[in-house]
Order: sequence, then structure tokens, then C-alpha cells
Amino acid sequence: MALRGASNMITPPGLTAVNEKNILVTEKASKPIVGMWRVGSCASWSNESEEHISPSNIKLRTEKGAIDAHIVVTSFARDDRPCVDVSSTTGSVTVRLTRTENSRFDLHAGSNSGTITVYLPTDFHGVIDFSRYLTYQLLNTLLFLWFTAENFFVFTLSLGLRDPTDADPAPYPHYGFGIGRRTLLTPAPWAFAILFLVHVLFSGSIAFVQWTERGKEIIIRGLTWRWSALMFASIMWTAAWVRQKYVLAWFASIVVSLLAAHAYLAIKASSMKEFRVVSGFNWREEVFVYLPFALYDGWALLIFVISTFAAFAPNAIYSGLGTKIAAIWLLTLLVGTAHGHAFFTPGGNIPGNVAITWGIFAIFAEQAEPSVKWAALILGIISVFAVARSVYVLAEDIRTGIGGGAVRLPPDEEGAPANGANGHNDSA
Repeated sequence: MALRGASNMITPPGLTAVNEKNILVTEKASKPIVGMWRVGSCASWSNESEEHISPSNIKLRTEKGAIDAHIVVTSFARDDRPCVDVSSTTGSVTVRLTRTENSRFDLHAGSNSGTITVYLPTDFHGVIDFSRYLTYQLLNTLLFLWFTAENFFVFTLSLGLRDPTDADPAPYPHYGFGIGRRTLLTPAPWAFAILFLVHVLFSGSIAFVQWTERGKEIIIRGLTWRWSALMFASIMWTAAWVRQKYVLAWFASIVVSLLAAHAYLAIKASSMKEFRVVSGFNWREEVFVYLPFALYDGWALLIFVISTFAAFAPNAIYSGLGTKIAAIWLLTLLVGTAHGHAFFTPGGNIPGNVAITWGIFAIFAEQAEPSVKWAALILGIISVFAVARSVYVLAEDIRTGIGGGAVRLPPDEEGAPANGANGHNDSA
């Protein structure tokens, strides 16, 4: 990106510019976008009452064509910042910005492979954040391939598709899920089937979502480094877990849990305000964006719990009363988290609750200690009610929501525009 001063850039006399409040211009194929537009509070150039000031925004999109845009920002200092969003998939982008005194603005200019040149006003001061979509996309792809290759190798050992002595010589092969020390919270090996589902969904995120314009808005701009960091931390957890380095696995599980929660909240914040409300139900974004991160949020909590016991609790046959109480307490916390999602968050977290419930039943299936085994069964059934509650609330929101597949927002967010635009001006 090139940044250049614009000492001779002043608002041209007799400016003729589009006066729509919210402007959307999109072009297909190699058609360029060239023009001058004006954004900001309409009250600054029209008869709009200053008591009812509303901002205007502009979004310019093209695939292979170049963009040469002159944007004039005219607004009051107290107004909301107008958003100038200019991007081309492979073409070059040139943006010339001028503004009236004290006008503020937010600018995003992007191109995967083209040159980006921005002419800023001479009195500009603020934060400039450089971001490369392609860097994040390639990093996400490489880490996903590493993440998948590692877990595929472990799955082949766990399912008996490979001789475990090839990886870990006899007489004590221990690579694979479901192999290792047995604690009161060790789940049955089939609990790790959640990981297989996560890989399938993440493959869709990598292949079908992150390369699209909408996917870049959510995954690249919304998550930035979080997804790559989550996959790397997950790689470290799997490596430590299957090698029975349980203390290292516990530390890795803490990082995985924090990153999974952070990524899920970022996805949920953007998805509920934008693609669920504005676009209605979009199966690709629901399945390959919301679902895998919500599922992994619940899965990360489960691996944190089982890693904690694997690192610090004795083997199941040596467990005393205190260890049994701690095991039941941790299971109760998992169920409490599921119910917290179901009753206190908009839309709940159905995939995360399913992952938690699945893990609790896997612990029930694996345990021989009666107190923990039957407590896990009871808590698993209680967790099913959390899933049912989330499904019921979501069904009601779909039935009474906006646009068929929309999810109802909390009262303080319902009146806010989801994407900052109330209208648009399309150019095919």
C-alpha cells in the first residue's frame, strides 16, 4: 500500500457527486469503477435537520477491475464516522480523500494482489492498520493442512488402520486417542469423533468461505490471527496428548479454550448482526462459519476438563473421595456452561452444547467407578435439556424473526442497522 500526502487536494468547486445516503457500487469481471462520491451527514450539504443527523456510507466492489475513486467527506465533528469501504479482488485500488474541516471517517481499502494507493488529506491524523488478506488466507490454509494431517495420522492409529508399533515401538505403543492413563474423566475413544466433524466443517471454511468477499469480511477481517492461532494451539495439544505429556497438554488446552471462546464470540458478534439478520438464512455461512466455531467452543471446554484430570489427578483405580468429588464438580461446571448458553445468550450455542453433552456421555460410557459413572449419566441427561432449550429458542426466533432465517437480537440491538446501510445504489 502506498500512502501519499495530498497538499493540493481540496474540495473541488462546483462538486457534482452522488447524494444518496448509502451507496453500494458493484462491478463484475474486469469492469473498472471510476467516479466521485460524497459521504457524511446529509445535514452538512442538504436541508436535513441537524436534530435528525444520520451518516452515509459508501462501498465499492469489483472483481478484476481497477478502482479509481475520489471520496469527499463532509460532515460535522459530532457525527458518526462515515465508512468508506473500497476493494477489488485482483485489480488496483486508488482512493483520493478530501474532507471538510473536522470531518472524520473510517477507510478500508483492500486488494488480494493489486496495488493500493491512498491519497490522504493533509491534516490527517489517526491510526493506519495494514492488513493482507492473502497472508491470512495462506496461513489459515497451511495450518489447517498441518492440523488435518496430524489428526488423520492419530485417527489411523486409534482406529487400528496402522500398526501402532510403526510410530511407537513395542512393547508399549501409546500413540492414538483413547490410549494412555485412565482417570475418572477419561472419555471413550468415540468422543474424539467431534474432531473429525470439526475437520470436515473447517475444510468448507477453507475451501468455500474465506476466499469469497463475504467470507473475508467475517473470517479474515473478523478473526484476523485468531483462527490460525487456534489451529496451531490445537496442533500442540494433540501432539502433547497423544505422547502422554499431560502437563503440556493441559497448558495447551488452556490456550485452545481461550482462543476458541475468543474466535466464537467474534464470529457470533459479526454473524448475528450481519449475515443472520440482513441476509436471512445462508446455509454456507451457517454450516462453514458459525457451526464449526460454535462446535469447537464446546469441544475446547471438554478437552480442558479432561486434560486437567490427566495432568493432575491420579489414575482411576487410585482415586479417593476428594478426586471423585472434583470429577463430579467439573462435570457439573460443564453442564452449567451448557445451560448458561441455553438460557442467557441470544440464540444459545447449540453446537457447543452438543459437543459438551457428547463428551459427558462418552465419560459415562468409559468409567467403571459407580459414583462418577452415574453422575455423568444424570448430568448428561440434564445437558440434553440445555440442547433442547436452545433448539426451542432458535425455532421460535426463526418463526418470529426477520427474513425467515434470522435470529432475533437483544432489545438494545434490534434498532441498530446491521451493516450501517439503509439503502443502496447498485451498478451492475
